[in-house]
Amino acid sequence: MNQYIMSVLVVFGIGAFVSNSTQAVQAQAHASSEAPEVALARAAAEGEFWFKRMQLALNELNYRASFIAMQPSGLQAYRWVHSVTNMGNNIEVIEGLNGPHNQAIRFNNRVTYLSSVNDAYSVPATTLSGPIPSGLYGKYANIHKSYNVVAVGGDRVVDRDAQHVRLIPHTRDRYLYSLWIDRDTGMLLGINTYLPSGDIVEQILLTSLDVQDEPLVELVQLEEQWETSPETQTPAMLMSESKWQFDWLPPGFELERQQRVRVAMNGPMAEHFMFSDGMAKFSIYINEDSSQMAPVQYENLISMVSVLHNSFAVTVVGKIPLPVAQQVAGSVRFAP
Repeated sequence: MNQYIMSVLVVFGIGAFVSNSTQAVQAQAHASSEAPEVALARAAAEGEFWFKRMQLALNELNYRASFIAMQPSGLQAYRWVHSVTNMGNNIEVIEGLNGPHNQAIRFNNRVTYLSSVNDAYSVPATTLSGPIPSGLYGKYANIHKSYNVVAVGGDRVVDRDAQHVRLIPHTRDRYLYSLWIDRDTGMLLGINTYLPSGDIVEQILLTSLDVQDEPLVELVQLEEQWETSPETQTPAMLMSESKWQFDWLPPGFELERQQRVRVAMNGPMAEHFMFSDGMAKFSIYINEDSSQMAPVQYENLISMVSVLHNSFAVTVVGKIPLPVAQQVAGSVRFAP
């Protein structure tokens, strides 16, 4: 048995989530009289195929969709549109439909965040920072560094035939995921997020999907506005030089964004670093005024840890297990 199959078998021992994955693959193997090793290898190959097909669909199709995100904090609704225009521009918009107005707009490799309660800003990025994990848009090889991608059978989602794919991390320092992919178009239809224990903490489900041959009219109109007056449509890029170092980060996470932000209205400025492994994100906020900070620990879908150092305070918040957030927070140091 090769090393990859051995690693899959080992990882398939993590919690109820992985146990169910194993049972699904074994059931398919029994039905087809395949040896378990052959069934696992086939499931991995099919997982890679469907992931790559989804990645292509997310980046190249013209689609208009709506989805809901069910989290411990409540239910959020979103509108999601994407097109590659005839001028070759790749435009994507995700807009929240509950509460204060918020909108994320990607125009090629620049993302602008608009909000009715905060100042608008732009950052250089190839994906939006939002409910849809950025790694689903990227190369399979990038995800495979941290996760085994395994196909576990068919399903029906939003009255569409779907392929169920599971992302199982190589180690227990991150969450687990189920993806449902439309067999017809390759589009993402849903995502479940699980704690390492196997408990579900978030569900994202498309409630409508419309895929078109031509670029969406509203995005062509947006393109015309931004091409004619880009200085009024896109706020200045946020840039920042860092004097901070991190002695430990979980393997596979890379710096995605760095900037100075105001974490609360009329509050002090803080250094902000966002790291991602493609599926999960976490942020580090460093405040040089620690007088108003108090130690905090919290874990659910989002873990949060605040730690007081000698002359500064560090807050780590994101979709990572609490022990990981604690270790990250303790590793921050000043590097003049």
